[in-house]
Amino acid sequence: DMLEAGDFLMVDKGFTLSAEDIQPRGIKLAMPPFREGDKQMPTKDVVRNRKIANRRIVVENAIGRMRQWTILQHRLSLHSAQSGHVSDIVKLVAILANLGPALRT
Repeated sequence: DMLEAGDFLMVDKGFTLSAEDIQPRGIKLAMPPFREGDKQMPTKDVVRNRKIANRRIVVENAIGRMRQWTILQHRLSLHSAQSGHVSDIVKLVAILANLGPALRT
């Protein structure tokens, strides 16, 4: 399992696990709140939704920064995927991408 106690998991509304499923393991879950029917969302949920959306922007920008690396723009062979090279390549690109200017919302 790749998640450890203290990890923070940001998911979409369609994610199938609930906070009750992962909180006993010490993992924090950030999922946008659902709006019920035609009712207006309560103010606290709107604020929470906005905070999650702002964090998602940073994550999407980081992914976009990583996609600029040519090595990730090509299909990699099945052999590379099975040998663990893909994971190493993605980690290296993430490290290099993080050396750039800080991402902001």
